[in-house]
This record gives sequence, structure tokens and C-alpha cells, in this order.
Amino acid sequence: MGNLIQDVRYGLRNLTRNPGFVLVAMLTLALGIGANTTIFSVINNTLLKPLAFPDADRLVLVWETFGKGPDNWNIVSAPNFWDFQRQSRSFESMAIFDSAGRGYNLSATRNSQEAEQVSGLRVSAGFFSVLGVKPLFGRTFLPERRDPGQRSRSGPQLRTLEDAL
Repeated sequence: MGNLIQDVRYGLRNLTRNPGFVLVAMLTLALGIGANTTIFSVINNTLLKPLAFPDADRLVLVWETFGKGPDNWNIVSAPNFWDFQRQSRSFESMAIFDSAGRGYNLSATRNSQEAEQVSGLRVSAGFFSVLGVKPLFGRTFLPERRDPGQRSRSGPQLRTLEDAL
């Protein structure tokens, strides 16, 4: 034990004689540990961790291509989705979503004078049942609401909010 304490004192004395070396070594270690942690977190959350849905291994995302090469893909259009849904014998159920690259504005509240922009999706009525999730309160969309974002003849568009809001 005495040798260990003596070795630690000797090492600290040498480190105080070369502060530039100590700084470079600490920065190198910090950058290496930070980069390693970041890369592992990304890989863990995107590749290793399963999706947070029941039977996530049975979910499939279908894309369309337009014949201009393998990199030219897009989401399935609503009319094509309805054709797929009507003719499909392979899928238990199907749903469509469209982010349209837009955010949605929430109205200002009494605490904040500015509206808040949030990201969102337009989804078909079966979206939540395909994912196997249920709302905490209320209900999801009714099957007669076939088009994503379609206005009801008897009322306004419907919204479902996540608990983070």
C-alpha cells in the first residue's frame, strides 16, 4: 500500500511539471469518451433498441418509387394506399401517414403571447390500431374518417395530442 501512495505522489509531481501535456491528454480523453458515447447512443436508439410498439417486428413501412432509379422513393399516395388496402391479402391491417414536411401552430395561451409550432402527422383512421397503441383519454379516429386530414361534414378536423404536449 505504501508503494502505491508513493507512485501516485510521483505521478502527480510529474504531471504538475508538464501542464500542457496534461491539458492535451485530458482534452483527448474527453473528446474520445464524448464521441464514443454519442455514437453508441445513436446506434443503440436506431438499430439495437426495438420500437416501442407491441409486435414491432411485424410493422412494415412501404415506399413508392417513380422508375427513375432506386434512390427516387416517396411515401405512398392516398389513392394508391386505398388500392393497396383493398387488394392486399398479405397484411393484417394498413394505415397511411403524411408529415408533409410541416409543423402546426398551437394557439397562444394566457402565459405565452406567441403561438408555438409543433411537428405532427396526418394519419388515417387505422393508424393507432396498426401500431397497437391506445389513447390515454378519449378515443382515436373513427373508421369513416378515411382521408388523412379530411374535414368532417358535421364538424372540424380532429386532433390527437401526445402526452409531451
